[in-house]
Amino acid sequence: MKVSPRTALLFLAAGLFVASCGSPSQASTGSASPMTAGTAAPQGPLAAETLIVHADTTSGNVGTPPEEKAASSCVQKNRFPQGESIVWRVRVYSTVSGEAMDDKALASAVLTLPDGKEQPLKYGPHPKGKTDDFFWTTSFKIPADYPTGAVAYKVTATSPEGWTGTFDQFNVESSMLQVIKAGTR
Repeated sequence: MKVSPRTALLFLAAGLFVASCGSPSQASTGSASPMTAGTAAPQGPLAAETLIVHADTTSGNVGTPPEEKAASSCVQKNRFPQGESIVWRVRVYSTVSGEAMDDKALASAVLTLPDGKEQPLKYGPHPKGKTDDFFWTTSFKIPADYPTGAVAYKVTATSPEGWTGTFDQFNVESSMLQVIKAGTR
């Protein structure tokens, strides 16, 4: 059976996740069987009930100076001036199939901001008018008085069966999403 590199990577990530957390049967022995490329999807309750969530942030065109829109819209970055917009791009993968999950396969995908406010993500083609790339997105226009510094957000996806996955940034302030003073880059 031929397995694509992307699917093999997803199975490996899921296997490492299961191995690092352990399953009830592994808890008593402390042993875990590592995944290798080309093996079947992980088995057991954790493997079937966990989703893999990948997220990044890009610049939007709301609040972006007109002379910068063509060069900076949809460019991946983590530093955003007050008054501009942040766009989240998200893909959610099934640990059972290894495939990206669309709006028919997920019950919800939600962004949680540091103040606890939640924003639903929407699934569709991106950028507008393109028909060969689909993923989950939401955006946030940073208020002019929003505090500067690191912004700890998370993205949570839930399947109709109740399976969940969460994306959290690395807890390294310099690599986290940053809000910077308006007018600076």
